[in-house]
Amino acid sequence: MLKHIRNILFIFIGMVAAGYLALVCVYTLPIGPIQKNVAEAANIMQMDGSHPELVYGHQDTMLDNLTDSIMLLTARYEGTESVFEEALLNNRFTVNGLMDSEVLAVEAEGEELDGTESSYGRYWHGYLLYVKPLLMVLNYGQIRYFVGAVQFALLVLVLYLFVKTNKEKHVLPFTVAYLFLNPAALSLSLQYFPASVITMIEFVVILINQEKYKINPIRWIYHFFIVGCLIAYFDFLTFPLLTLGMPLVFLMVENQKTIKRDSLLFAKSCAAWGIGYASMWGSKWILGSLLTKKNMLADAIGQVLFRVGAAENEVKTSAIEAIMRNIGANKLYLLLTISVFFGIILYKILKKENINLKSVNISVLLCAILPFLWYMVVSNHSYIHYWFTYRILAISIYAILIFATTIFCKRERG
Repeated sequence: MLKHIRNILFIFIGMVAAGYLALVCVYTLPIGPIQKNVAEAANIMQMDGSHPELVYGHQDTMLDNLTDSIMLLTARYEGTESVFEEALLNNRFTVNGLMDSEVLAVEAEGEELDGTESSYGRYWHGYLLYVKPLLMVLNYGQIRYFVGAVQFALLVLVLYLFVKTNKEKHVLPFTVAYLFLNPAALSLSLQYFPASVITMIEFVVILINQEKYKINPIRWIYHFFIVGCLIAYFDFLTFPLLTLGMPLVFLMVENQKTIKRDSLLFAKSCAAWGIGYASMWGSKWILGSLLTKKNMLADAIGQVLFRVGAAENEVKTSAIEAIMRNIGANKLYLLLTISVFFGIILYKILKKENINLKSVNISVLLCAILPFLWYMVVSNHSYIHYWFTYRILAISIYAILIFATTIFCKRERG
């Protein structure tokens, strides 16, 4: 145990150091080409607005051009600080009274704006590692096509590996869960990219190394700790839980032992992801406070209290309100999933076939409740941003459908 703790500590220190130095490197890139391509994005923001809907009246199809604008303005910023400070401060140009997407939209009309620099240092902004280099050669619209192509290629690869490794029963549940994420929206909003892509890369890694994960469950702990760190580094607090829940469903289904052992492994995996996520995020606040003149720690703690619904002088929301609002974002899809589940149960009963619960991993249903636990803890953020946080319910869909598929495919042998 001490050896594993030591190893995880070394991994964490290495990831923090590598993450910081990588950001320092991308901040040394020439800013001219980046500014030119960001300027072209202004026309898209002007036409679309902050939160355009792909399908009129369907808020689950909303894009987040506002956050994308923050990412673009951060990528193009040219300051007077050293690159070592810029990599921690993550400044951008802001205008009082205007949202970031409006700043780009007004610039599209050729107007000069009187603004100031604003720091968004409480996030790592790891997306800059690929957004800045891409902006040197592609504009925002072209990057959208690139992002969509990468996600489609990874989806095809995951489905191919399911078939190649004789895990065909996962193909339909995984595909249904992925469609719930709304692939069209995923490809058109840069901020949705990290959570969805990291999740699919996890599946690729796990499917290629299934035997290693099966023989040595401690690999699960390392895996989810590293993934927790990665999503905290790259993500903008979108739907990070996806990177824990979806792969964990697969691992629980394919590595069933006993309920006690599986439940313990489930808890350890969740704890590893949570510790990695919180530690990596918190390390940015500490580094920023130590190496710059900004007190990022105080700012970040204040935001955390607000997001969990515990801040004073703010509108508070209950966990139930957050849960119901996220369910409502795409309730028809969820209703169909639940109907399929109970339909299979009813079919087995009418056919007088016993449902051998020992033949399926009961612990996989623990994964199905993960999104609801997240909504309870991060109720404020989940309530306000339900139009993208609802996507973590894909974990529940995948868990329920693979559970139902296993019941349907396996018969009790007497």
